[in-house]
Amino acid sequence: MIYNRTHKVKRYWGFLPLLIFLLSASSVSAATLQKPPNNLGLVGYWPMNEGTSTQAGDFSGRGNTGTLTNMANPATGTSGWGNGKLAGGLNFDGVDDSVDIGTGSSLNVSGAGAVSLWFKQNGAPVGYHALVNKFNTNGYQLYITYNSLFSFWSGSTINSTYTLSSSDLSWHHYVVTTNGTTLTFYVDGIQKGTGNMGFGSSVPTVHALGVFGSNKTNGVMDDVRIYNRALSVAEIANLYQSGSAKLNTSQNNKVTNGLVGLWYFDGADMSGTTAYDRSGSGNNGTLTNGPLRAIGKVGQGLSFDGSNDYVNSANNFDSSVFSVCAWIYPTASNTLARVITTPSGNTTKWSIIFNTSKVSFDVNSGTAPGTSALALNNWYHVCGTYDGANKLLYLNSINQIASGAGSIAYDAGTGIRIGARHNTSRFFAGGIDDVRIYNRALTQAEITQLYNMGGSKINAPQNNIPGSTLQSGLVGLWSFNGPDMSGTTAYDRSTSGNNGTLTNGPLRAIGKVGQGLYFDGTDDYVAVPHSATLNSYPLTVSAWFKTSMTGNAGIVNKYVSSSANGYQLYFNNGTLCAWYIRDGGNHVWNGGNCSLGAGGLNNNTWHNAVFVVDSSGGAMYVDGTLRATQVWSGSPGVITTTQGISIGYYPNSAGNFRGFIDDVRIYNRALTQVEVTQLYNIGR
Repeated sequence: MIYNRTHKVKRYWGFLPLLIFLLSASSVSAATLQKPPNNLGLVGYWPMNEGTSTQAGDFSGRGNTGTLTNMANPATGTSGWGNGKLAGGLNFDGVDDSVDIGTGSSLNVSGAGAVSLWFKQNGAPVGYHALVNKFNTNGYQLYITYNSLFSFWSGSTINSTYTLSSSDLSWHHYVVTTNGTTLTFYVDGIQKGTGNMGFGSSVPTVHALGVFGSNKTNGVMDDVRIYNRALSVAEIANLYQSGSAKLNTSQNNKVTNGLVGLWYFDGADMSGTTAYDRSGSGNNGTLTNGPLRAIGKVGQGLSFDGSNDYVNSANNFDSSVFSVCAWIYPTASNTLARVITTPSGNTTKWSIIFNTSKVSFDVNSGTAPGTSALALNNWYHVCGTYDGANKLLYLNSINQIASGAGSIAYDAGTGIRIGARHNTSRFFAGGIDDVRIYNRALTQAEITQLYNMGGSKINAPQNNIPGSTLQSGLVGLWSFNGPDMSGTTAYDRSTSGNNGTLTNGPLRAIGKVGQGLYFDGTDDYVAVPHSATLNSYPLTVSAWFKTSMTGNAGIVNKYVSSSANGYQLYFNNGTLCAWYIRDGGNHVWNGGNCSLGAGGLNNNTWHNAVFVVDSSGGAMYVDGTLRATQVWSGSPGVITTTQGISIGYYPNSAGNFRGFIDDVRIYNRALTQVEVTQLYNIGR
């Protein structure tokens, strides 16, 4: 992903210089941006660990930030921030406290969905405990009633079989989940009743935690989640078990004691040119001269061009004992390039430096040099620690200096700069991710723990979504995620074995559902050999794409120009089109250059296209909505082409796609409208 640095407008056609995306086969899996376990379909997630802010951040990536209303700040024992079940939590006083979670459309869950949270009552509520409320005259609501029944409302009320005793002041985990028809309650991982109900399809104007009208929650909430899909029994058990024996510790098992600066650079932790500090210290950074969002080591990171870009935080990190850590991905051997530094006037007080091929840790001009050479285009974890006298340097958790580097006096600096020196020189070229500063010297065991956080994360496969039928009839699934790629091979995860070959170098990039591929519009594509399983009728073809191109290009094609046999999903003069052709007289085709056309989709925004063919003809869905239909001409039936699948290319027509493609699927059946919506919801 490239940014126009004058106007900060995203563009993608200048993608090739971004070397951070040219990952080696050995590093691809670990560098993949993937949704963590239990996070597929997550549209709202408030872990409530801020501690001092007037906002509760939404870590689903949907931007549904909560605003604390009438809560004490600084907190008291009954109102505002406090101890939760997993880490921090929010106290609701039962009088007027609430959290406004906004009116984001991602929370308009319809049909299948789930709500999960931890709650501990402090006493009797005013009215009832209004836990999660997206309701005024319609919508949905999760609450504990006047008579202490755990209940859910969406058009009507369903009560669970669970009753919360007025004397029960313990933590409990509450979940309601529905596949759109059958709704099930769980308390502490155990089923507590069922009913017939889905989430309503209306769009209410009230969205809040802890309040509904005169009903005020009296207790503590933690780890509130809303999903646009049903949760499985195993997933619910996993969420419940995440609270076992972890009272007031980090749910992600991160090293947090003494943390005074933490820049993840993930999507939810960035806004415009601001990189939020998630340590709770408020030391936000400013992106200067356009460092680029890119695939990181632990989620998303930043790519620096080595010429003039950096991140600056003006706040002072004045501690005579400290540690500084980061993941780095050097792409050029710049001399004395600064990974992170603290300036003081015209001098540097401490730095982590990448110099040609090695790293060093400098404190007040005293250097702790690393002994191991770093290869370009690989991720490395570096940590420097200073205990007030001695400094140590760790590379991939291994101590590079056996006995410290001698006694060094500390001289405080002002501010932090990531990717450049104090005088805006010595620029770093490559990727930087998960930058951390502590006001204490970390132990080697803690540094090893940080290093291990960068290991690959294998998640539930996207073709096995609980509560759905989306694995049925799947004959091709190319997710392009790290575990589903090896070298130039894109594995088919449908079990049909239709593996693809990356041809002429499409690039691994941040996708819509994990990792995707970037196509340069010149000559690269993914080639999948012909298989009888891919000559399907009925048929469904689905893909996520993101482009700004206005010409002709293929997205998913089993068709050669002028062959009159096959199918394709493609762009014609910037309009999304599709057809299914048996021969010249029998086809789903309008006789022109674009059947089933849907315009306005080349706007540099992710879209999900689904092309469905059955005996009635063809249908084009975009982002879960029907956009166009086309009846059969002649007789319905199966194609006979032996042409392979081309992803990102329309063969024999110079139709190379420029942009991003992700999660390509082919089914040997026609998906229903509900299933099409589920496909769209995977990436919401």
